[in-house]
Amino acid sequence: MNITPIDFNVLAMVIAVTANLFGFWLSFRTKLLRTGAILISTGILVAITIHAVAEFLEAAGVIPIWTLVQIMPVLVSIGVLLMGAGGLHLLYNVTRPLRIMTDHVLFFSSPDLPFKIEPKIKNLKNEIGDLALAFEKMVNDLKRSTVSRDYFESILTTSSDAFLSIDENSSIVEWNPAAERIFGWPHREAVGKQLTETIIPAQYRARHTAGLKRFLATGEGRVIGKTLELSALHRDGREFPVEITIWRTHIDKKHQFNAFIHDITERKARENELRKTLEDLNKTHHELKQTQNQLVQSEKLASIGHLAAGVAHEINNPVGFISSNMEILSQYLADCIKILKTGDRIKESLAQGDLAGAKAAAEEMTGMETEVNLDHIVHDTPALLEHNRKGIERIQKIVTDLRTFARDGRDEIEYTKLEDVVESILGIVHSELKYKARLEKDYGDTPAVPCNPRKMGQVFLNLIVNALQAIEETGTIGIKTYRQNEFVCVDVRDTGKGIPEDNLTRIFEPIFTTKPVGRGTGLGLSVSYEIVKKHGGDIKVQSRPGAGTTFTVMLPLIQREMSPET
Repeated sequence: MNITPIDFNVLAMVIAVTANLFGFWLSFRTKLLRTGAILISTGILVAITIHAVAEFLEAAGVIPIWTLVQIMPVLVSIGVLLMGAGGLHLLYNVTRPLRIMTDHVLFFSSPDLPFKIEPKIKNLKNEIGDLALAFEKMVNDLKRSTVSRDYFESILTTSSDAFLSIDENSSIVEWNPAAERIFGWPHREAVGKQLTETIIPAQYRARHTAGLKRFLATGEGRVIGKTLELSALHRDGREFPVEITIWRTHIDKKHQFNAFIHDITERKARENELRKTLEDLNKTHHELKQTQNQLVQSEKLASIGHLAAGVAHEINNPVGFISSNMEILSQYLADCIKILKTGDRIKESLAQGDLAGAKAAAEEMTGMETEVNLDHIVHDTPALLEHNRKGIERIQKIVTDLRTFARDGRDEIEYTKLEDVVESILGIVHSELKYKARLEKDYGDTPAVPCNPRKMGQVFLNLIVNALQAIEETGTIGIKTYRQNEFVCVDVRDTGKGIPEDNLTRIFEPIFTTKPVGRGTGLGLSVSYEIVKKHGGDIKVQSRPGAGTTFTVMLPLIQREMSPET
């Protein structure tokens, strides 16, 4: 088959057009190759396609040969220039940015050379520019989130806590200087050894081996991610307490177990010292409580001792008239016996039929009744017995009040009306009260409150005795009970000399007293204040020199747990 110049030119045009179309299509598919592809495609268009068209036209006789000869060098030169420019453009815009990025990547591993891509590369409006921006962001993110090995090793080297790692076979793979210092094993000897051969005491080695085996089999670890206090073994054989935190990592798809270990020997020694100190403090506190209870009881007995003379007088009065009444009753009884014996003689005479003897005995009885005043004996005897009964009841009440008040009964809580407590104390102080002060009572209809009645009795005894001592000659003591919100209140008021303002803030302090030596211990108000406070209540005081003093005791209506110290 003969191929004519026309056929050849047509084939050349088809190939050139196809190449042009591919070049232009490629220029629209990528920003990076767009300019270079356009230049090369244009060069092909000029150098081949137009040249092939010109030859086709010349072969067809459309243009003369001399015109084709004139334009051919020009077309070829323009095409070659355009294709060369496109190649250079591709070389500059593709190769150079990639080379620069490669150079920076090579320096990325060095912490002294920060990663940076030139702005003119990042500003390229093509894939290279997009890649440069994305790559720079990725590198900077990595540098912010990744700690270099040198940095990590510097932390481990300077750490005051031991750091060690073991592999799945319990062999030591990391061992920092602190571990050398704490456990006594140099790094060169520790690495590669079994953990059970170095720092684990003999009694815990089987447990460690079983725990590691269980974790590798099931993934369940009792100590992973926890901070524990354990015993560790020093190279010299001594055991000491440590605090250990364990976590795991994966290296080459295998488990590695890491731990920070802190020697807590000094801390434990301080804790033991602190524990001993606390034990000593608790012992001292217990002794102080016992001493306080003894002081409270002593103050109570001192109050009773102060009132002993008056109480004795109160008992002596009924004892005196009971004794006198008993003598009178004894005489009454002797007279009655004489009359009864005369009556026996009358019965005997009548039984023997001796009417004269019976009459004489009857006359004698009549005279005897007149002589002893039998009618008076009959009427007076019940009165004397009733008087004695009241005297005995008075003695019983005084003794009962004293026994109730003096009894310790530390933790007994009862719902009690405070008026009853006050009345029992008034019975004890009655002998002193009646000679020195006029008593005014104003009892309200108050509910019972939870309290220890004996201890509250001590409070009211102290307040009433203080009120009596504040009255220099004679005066008035007023006691008022009432309810105020959720409290039952008792006012103890006196018309004594009052308390100076400077002393009002100190009157509840232990041992503080303004009384002469021998008249007070300085514990009464302090003890009373503590008792009321431990009942959940309060004591308030109002006083002016020369105008008397009022103490207000407030106890809550709601039951509160009493302190054992109360």
